[in-house]
Amino acid sequence: MSNKVDLSNWLLLLVCALAAISGVVQVSYLLGFSLYSNEFNLNSISILQVCIISIGVWGGSEFFRTIKKIHSAQKLS
Repeated sequence: MSNKVDLSNWLLLLVCALAAISGVVQVSYLLGFSLYSNEFNLNSISILQVCIISIGVWGGSEFFRTIKKIHSAQKLS
């Protein structure tokens, strides 16, 4: 049972890391676009971009929560 929990934690870490990276990429794209484009306005941000940024925030917080959970489980063992 322990191996199944370990595998699910590491799989969750992988998914969360990918989500956090996609959020960072989307934020940096929007920042670059807003700084260097004369055509940028807030109406040019799509709902998909907002969703990707939100998923990135969730991925980052879940990533650190899972790291803490793994670290505390290793201390107890």
